[in-house]
Amino acid sequence: MKKLRLPAIQIKENFLNHLIQGVIVFASVFLAFWLTEVRENSKSEKEVEIALKSIALELSYNHDRIVHTFNYYYKISQQIDSIANHNPDTFQSLYGFQLEGWQGTQLPMLRSTAYKTTTNSGLVSKLNFETQKSLADIYSVQKLIEDADNSIIELTINDLELARLRKVRHLSS
Repeated sequence: MKKLRLPAIQIKENFLNHLIQGVIVFASVFLAFWLTEVRENSKSEKEVEIALKSIALELSYNHDRIVHTFNYYYKISQQIDSIANHNPDTFQSLYGFQLEGWQGTQLPMLRSTAYKTTTNSGLVSKLNFETQKSLADIYSVQKLIEDADNSIIELTINDLELARLRKVRHLSS
């Protein structure tokens, strides 16, 4: 009888052994998938953080450029208006380089590479809706400024009278 029971015990032990090994393999695979997902989420969060920092730096730079350009043209337009009001006869014959602080035609030349890179890489989809909307609004307005820059560049490329005060005044308004 002992010979008959031994195979039954061995079958039970083999089944239990295989069951335990199967559970261990399943748990190991599940743990590996979970760790991979955690690692990818962590990497993705770091990439989003880096992208947002880059966009913030880009927007700060663009803001500084817009403020600088606005202040420059504001001072120039004040001088031109003063000359036009006080010396209307000489206004038509003066050039911009005769103005105090004249540095030529200046355009903001804004940057948008950080935002475009974030959009192209798909990281923008990981941002919350409000952040996505705010960035899209900001860069839509910036696109208008860039289009204006390009138009001014096209208009002024072959304009030999670009520095005439009446033209400069038109650009700065």
